[in-house]
Amino acid sequence: MGRNSASDDDEADAAELVAEVEAELREQRAEEATNISCP
Repeated sequence: MGRNSASDDDEADAAELVAEVEAELREQRAEEATNISCP
């Protein structure tokens, strides 16, 4: 139950944002890779 401080929530929100951005970057890279390999 270590969710007493606001910093914990902020860190969790930041981690979620980072995960979303990384997922988007992975999708973009995958699309670019398929576009290059399949002209």
